Amino acid sequence: MRISLPKWLKVPKQTNIPQISDNLIQKEKMINQENKYFRLMLEEIDKLQDEENRKFAHTLLSNVPDYFFSVPASSSGKYHPSNDLGNGGLVRHSISVVRMLGHLLEPYGYYDFDDEQKELLKIAALFHDCMKSGTQEEYEKNKHTKFLHPLYAANFIMTTAIKNGYPYEKALFIYNTVISHMGQWNTKGDAILPTPKTLDQKVLHLADYLASRKDINMEFGEEYFDEEDVVFDDTSTVTAYEKEKENV
Repeated sequence: MRISLPKWLKVPKQTNIPQISDNLIQKEKMINQENKYFRLMLEEIDKLQDEENRKFAHTLLSNVPDYFFSVPASSSGKYHPSNDLGNGGLVRHSISVVRMLGHLLEPYGYYDFDDEQKELLKIAALFHDCMKSGTQEEYEKNKHTKFLHPLYAANFIMTTAIKNGYPYEKALFIYNTVISHMGQWNTKGDAILPTPKTLDQKVLHLADYLASRKDINMEFGEEYFDEEDVVFDDTSTVTAYEKEKENV
């Protein structure tokens, strides 16, 4: 299913679109090398085989809000597995979705994605929650999850692609996959998010859903997960999956 860009997407008015800069990427690597969760994301990105996709993912990583590297995927801990909790939990969750996606795509004959589409799905998985609490400024004012965070993330991805000359068709594939990752948990008041219709949308939603189940836990090792960091202090990042089961 192809979709048109939403009216709220702010497309930069540029005639000469700058290309992704290797120097900028190297600079951002140096700036963020002390953040181990930045490095963890970088390790996943560097597994991408296509250089254009890899550079684009580097650029996305260098521009996500700062909170992405520190917040848990769920501070309530009611339904998410332990690896999603505590410092860096949202990063671990994002990588868990990538791992789950790999498991779903491995058996032959269920999903007919080519190698290029699999890489785009991986980028979508890595950044599907990258704007979970909105912009950095919005997060500093209110740390709660934004119900419309799939649209925030899709907008961020598409705008970054346009600014950096990343191919529109690739960006649209990622955008189209990210906007519906909440699946059936897609309504809140008058707000309605898209539901998965295409195979790429369905497989990302399924990977996200399975990776957030409390009884499915991914291993990250002591360097990237310390159970002592897990503190349930509020419900600022409770997902729609959790809200569906209990009003928090």
